Amino acid sequence: MPTPEQVIRYNATRKAKYKINPEPMKRASNNCYRSRYGWTPEMYEAKKKEQNNLCEICGQTQGYKELAADHAHTDTPTPRGLLCDLCNRALGLFRESPEVLRAAALYIERYR
Repeated sequence: MPTPEQVIRYNATRKAKYKINPEPMKRASNNCYRSRYGWTPEMYEAKKKEQNNLCEICGQTQGYKELAADHAHTDTPTPRGLLCDLCNRALGLFRESPEVLRAAALYIERYR
């Protein structure tokens, strides 16, 4: 296990590299993460083009970072669509339950 000093040094080195040239580090990180959930770089780019680089749920742009490559949380993760950070988190917080999401929508509408 690394010491706290080693962790601090490692993080500082990564931040410095990222500051100099962020794109390769972003791509490597995103592709590694996405591939675990059934996405290939080609699938991601095709979906991004299909969705005009907009979140599939709210239709907003992500702006400061790439859209999240959403996937079904099953034994074999299945790619779905690209979502902004907020919509991606919201699905997780609602436990990906259509019933809970419908109940939340009804709740919001009741108090408008």
